[in-house]
Amino acid sequence: MKVGKNMIKKILFTLILILLPFKTSAQTYNLEDLNLSIAFDDDWYVFTRQNIYGNTILKDYGLTEKYMENLFRNYDIYIDALPKDFELEFFLRLKNVNNVNNLSNYSDDVVSEIALEVGKEVNTSNYTTYNNKYKYVVFTYQDKGFNILSYYTIVNRKGYTFSIQKPSEITEEDKQIMNNIIDSISFKIEEQYREESKTSHNIIDWNLVLKDALIGGIVGGIIGGTIGLIKYLSKKKNN
Repeated sequence: MKVGKNMIKKILFTLILILLPFKTSAQTYNLEDLNLSIAFDDDWYVFTRQNIYGNTILKDYGLTEKYMENLFRNYDIYIDALPKDFELEFFLRLKNVNNVNNLSNYSDDVVSEIALEVGKEVNTSNYTTYNNKYKYVVFTYQDKGFNILSYYTIVNRKGYTFSIQKPSEITEEDKQIMNNIIDSISFKIEEQYREESKTSHNIIDWNLVLKDALIGGIVGGIIGGTIGLIKYLSKKKNN
């Protein structure tokens, strides 16, 4: 039995569609005050310091603007995002950093050394580095009953900590979700911070940098978070 060229093309096209990974559409957030662009799949609720006012989604879940204001301010949060199954919570937290303009200006060896120090700070041996357009320190640890996966970098003298936290184990699927978010990120590098000074590589006190950036910035889960309150309010509403 002969198979026509058109039939072969249809079969190949069908196979390509089957083999291609399925991707949902994404929503991009351009946060000009943070020099940051970041994308989340459409099946996420994403809250920023700018969009919480008059936000109908917050009202639907019984969350107040005041609660979100306090959450953002008390934990140095600039993004709080949740997938619609409420299985985990994403946070972006910022702290000012002295002496370092951009972590990506440094060698992989230096970034690895920082990863080691961060691991000591959060008492974990589960740390590594991640390079795409930028360089990140990556670490997984436990705190306050949460499992936490964080990506940390320094851009424009600010320490950016991108984290997901959940009470259950961080899975490989969670890690892939996080990688997709991290790979969507684009920073606008300010001209005055584009390069390190000629001597900065030799005089940096990394202990001071870590103290400025990590204490209260990376270290520590966010107790309950928005997920905890949503689940509490939903349970209370149904009872």
